[in-house]
Amino acid sequence: IAKLSKVKNYVKELGNKTPFCSECPSSIDEIKPVWMCLSCGKLGCGRNDKMHALKHFEKKSHPICIDLASANVWCYQCDKSLEEIILELDDEQKKEKLENYR
Repeated sequence: IAKLSKVKNYVKELGNKTPFCSECPSSIDEIKPVWMCLSCGKLGCGRNDKMHALKHFEKKSHPICIDLASANVWCYQCDKSLEEIILELDDEQKKEKLENYR
């Protein structure tokens, strides 16, 4: 997964532009939820559209992405949201995971 500073740069590059799936024809008339890969910054539409974010995971093995509208984080490898993953951890596991990021 990319460092947070790299992800911030991806978002900064978007600026005030409306994010579009990099694989779908862009149209301001049809704005879809867009997911950003947290490994490389690629933008893809979700499972309710043409599933380009999922296809990117299948091709590149980049499992973690964020919905740019809701800030939900999804793991394709686990097929769960980050929230679900955290809720499944016991206190000791959470503590261990946090130690890895310090």
